[in-house]
Amino acid sequence: MSTVDFIVLAIVAALVALAINKIIKDKKKGVKCSGCSGSSGCCESSECSDKQLPN
Repeated sequence: MSTVDFIVLAIVAALVALAINKIIKDKKKGVKCSGCSGSSGCCESSECSDKQLPN
């Protein structure tokens, strides 16, 4: 493996570590949809559980 391969591998590993870190922090905060920018508006939140979906 060349030096460039190691650099790319390190960058990918760092991005994966950051993503896992964010998911863990969000789960500790009680966020159900950590990928959403407005997670309180997700249909998985309790806010949508009382609403009926249109047919």
